[in-house]
Amino acid sequence: MKLAGYSMNALIIVVIYNKKIQSSQTLNSLLHTFATDSHLLIFNNGPESLELDDDIYKSLKDKFNNNIFIQEDLSNRPLSVLYNYAINEHKGYSYYCLLMMILIFQLIIFQKSKLLENSIL
Repeated sequence: MKLAGYSMNALIIVVIYNKKIQSSQTLNSLLHTFATDSHLLIFNNGPESLELDDDIYKSLKDKFNNNIFIQEDLSNRPLSVLYNYAINEHKGYSYYCLLMMILIFQLIIFQKSKLLENSIL
């Protein structure tokens, strides 16, 4: 990312699960951010392989000047394992930005809390 003449050596790591690239809100939102010289790692956690011929992927490649890495592990491993693996495999960056589908996690927590609330009453 370039801010007032400074350059940031960063890797943005996006973990997706059960999503196509074009349907990921996180990846779509990266298209609308400021100009960047960061690199992007898309980590697909399954259950199906990614299709790399869609328009969003092509736009992301343009946005990140072809500095995109794709990693796939279709076994739905824990996020901590994926992030640690990604950081160890892609050393040399000054910063790592870890992104995920947080809205889904919030929805699951909300639904579980509602179930608990209803079972107590």
